[in-house]
Amino acid sequence: MKHRIKLSALALCVVLVGCGGGGGGGNGGGGGGGTPTPATQLRLYKSGDTMTYAVTGTYQDTNGAYPVKGSATLTLGNATFNGQSVISETTVLSLTVQDHSLNITGIAYFTQDPVTHDVYELAYTDSKGVTHTDVAPTLLTPGTINATTSLNDTFNYTDGTWKIRTSSVVGAETVQTPAGSFNCWKVNQSEKDSDGTSISGTDWTDPNVGGDVREIGEGTQTNPYSYLSLTEVLSAYNTRSWRNVGFLPPPCGILNGHIMRELMKQIKAHRTSTIP
Repeated sequence: MKHRIKLSALALCVVLVGCGGGGGGGNGGGGGGGTPTPATQLRLYKSGDTMTYAVTGTYQDTNGAYPVKGSATLTLGNATFNGQSVISETTVLSLTVQDHSLNITGIAYFTQDPVTHDVYELAYTDSKGVTHTDVAPTLLTPGTINATTSLNDTFNYTDGTWKIRTSSVVGAETVQTPAGSFNCWKVNQSEKDSDGTSISGTDWTDPNVGGDVREIGEGTQTNPYSYLSLTEVLSAYNTRSWRNVGFLPPPCGILNGHIMRELMKQIKAHRTSTIP
């Protein structure tokens, strides 16, 4: 299953993981008042699963603030990494920042335990085609989520970079989106990376869908300063099984730090080249 901005990295990170394809109904709305009871086990990922999100937000640097809008699509596929059969997750982010178009692609490689449904990150490839490999497979998303789930993880990469991520379930809510109504776990997350990027946000994730249906995230970078805030809402998904990328997102989800950082970098580069 939006690390992630730097606009390119930031944006990609903040991007939600979804299942694209014809829009479809959700898992029911949880009806009437009261607290909904979301599912607790993630579905097994399947090649061909996709999710599509509508993205809106704001990018700010020392020159001003600029509107951001567009879409994000995540697609799962089969791949081979270091001789091992794995699952790939490709995130394509198409955004307009003020009057400039940005297209960013990030790929994450992971495995999923067929019994526990736990998801482990193996590596990610950034928008420049550079692959960053985990020193050891690192738990990305737990196969079981409940009201007391909380994680504190450190991801170390063979190139010496790292990120520290914390995630915790803070409640359950029913969320209405263009793709339907979903009973979700509400998850707060934060991430700090070795390049100085800080990302935080909230995901609403439905294990029955296998992904986030709504995300709100923000990222900050220094030297020079930049800030990105994004909201992603599920607009379409297919009927295949999907994982929860939002809870502990891969390189592309709201808090998919890798993509968020990429987005921020690209926006910074664009603003630097177009501002006198």
